[in-house]
Amino acid sequence: MNIDYRPVNRVTIPIAGSMLTNATTTDAFAGKKFFGSFDFTQGFWQLPLHEASREIFTFITEDGVFTPNRVPQGATDSALHFQGEMQRLQAPLIPHPALVWVDDVILFAPTVSEFVEVLGHFFSLVAAAKMKLNVSKCSLFKMEVLWCGRLISGAGIRHDPDRVGALSTLPLPATIADLQYFVCAINWLQDSLSDYARMIAPLQEKLAAEKKHVGGRSRNALNVATVWAVPEQAASEAMLSLVRDSALMASPNPDAELLVFTDASLSGYSIVVTQVVNWDPELPVAKQQHQMIFCKGGMFKHNELNWTIVEKEAYPVVKACQDLVFLLLRPRGFRLYCDHANLVYIFAPHNALKKHVRDRLQRWAMRLCGLHYTIEHIAGEDNIWADIISRWRAREVVRVAAVQTRCQRASPLAAISPLRPMSDAEFVFPTLDDICEAQHAAGQEQSRLRVTLKEEDGIVTVEDRPWIPNRARELLARIFVVAHTGAQGHRGQEPMVTLLQRHFWIARITEKVSAFVRG
Repeated sequence: MNIDYRPVNRVTIPIAGSMLTNATTTDAFAGKKFFGSFDFTQGFWQLPLHEASREIFTFITEDGVFTPNRVPQGATDSALHFQGEMQRLQAPLIPHPALVWVDDVILFAPTVSEFVEVLGHFFSLVAAAKMKLNVSKCSLFKMEVLWCGRLISGAGIRHDPDRVGALSTLPLPATIADLQYFVCAINWLQDSLSDYARMIAPLQEKLAAEKKHVGGRSRNALNVATVWAVPEQAASEAMLSLVRDSALMASPNPDAELLVFTDASLSGYSIVVTQVVNWDPELPVAKQQHQMIFCKGGMFKHNELNWTIVEKEAYPVVKACQDLVFLLLRPRGFRLYCDHANLVYIFAPHNALKKHVRDRLQRWAMRLCGLHYTIEHIAGEDNIWADIISRWRAREVVRVAAVQTRCQRASPLAAISPLRPMSDAEFVFPTLDDICEAQHAAGQEQSRLRVTLKEEDGIVTVEDRPWIPNRARELLARIFVVAHTGAQGHRGQEPMVTLLQRHFWIARITEKVSAFVRG
């Protein structure tokens, strides 16, 4: 029998409360070797319902009028009330060596003897409260235990392989409701997906557009077929590929070096937190043995897209120090890395900056007060951790769209690494010989140019600048990579065009640079 509690919920004032989050519980499991998980039988029904609330939950059937005496599942306050009661019941064990998520309890200890002691204490608390456990869903003395959909061990937290495997093999959603379910399911994994924000964006945009089109939000309203364009199909496949590669999130070690990497591009930002247990001061940070703790990426939206490069570089630094204070507030402090060469300007802006920019950065800098940290510059080619999230492009999406629709030219970056191209093992700086060879291979393209050409030392020039043929896509890609890499970060479209026009003559240069910057 199903009971509709929506009329009751509409007149219920929700109680205030909070639930545990995955990010804030990881440190509790560090160094633990033995685990146990427990589930309460019909958990909500084991709590009595207050007499003052019984009448409002009364329901009528053809067999009569029934008034519940136990907490019903589905009421507005049921979950938080049960969570609060369980935390009160297990208060002597929380947060070490127990954690509670509604009716799911996890126990953990570093040794067998300590685990047995914790187990006895837990059973005595349950017996005193006259609660009943579901034996078929309990496990003891496990090295790794499934709790709240995640596998917990002393090494860290990872998602259930069965769940990840099932999700990664799902067919293309046939209806809008299926698409909504797919997006929500993947959202559960986002903390362990290195490029979540960028990869999910096309699917979220499609879902929002479909919802707006049908004009409803209920599952019945959304249970209509949806048509997938080729780029959208490729985006879905890329998202599933990312799900299959979800990372193990290590438990924070208080004795390890904690490192925060941030990076920003024109359209997005990234935050990656790692730890190095055996820190070697003689090795550069890129050579240390990192363990992933947390990763987060996001897209700049609305007015944020108009921020200056300095503001975009500063934003993930401040957001990390604000949102991850539970990780960063530690006696050893943490190391903050950013590939912005003039990072000092972010936190001590000088008078050369515009007033509205300077004021915003000063307000942001105040949020870092109270944290113990050191800021270090990291070369762009070494900032791979954060750069993966802020700049990674789904190259498969672009290639499939170009081949199938024939409406988009192949990107000149097709053969270059999408992360740090200048660090690619096969990357070679362009030379005059390369330009000369490309000009000879251009065929009839030179004769079709409507500009004055000159030849100097075997190099065809226009307005005293070497001419780069349109057909020389690989050479153009290498030149664009060099022009895109600035001393203080990556150049945008206009600075790139200005720099390139100073040294080369390239037809439709603005169009080509725009396509390059968009990826």
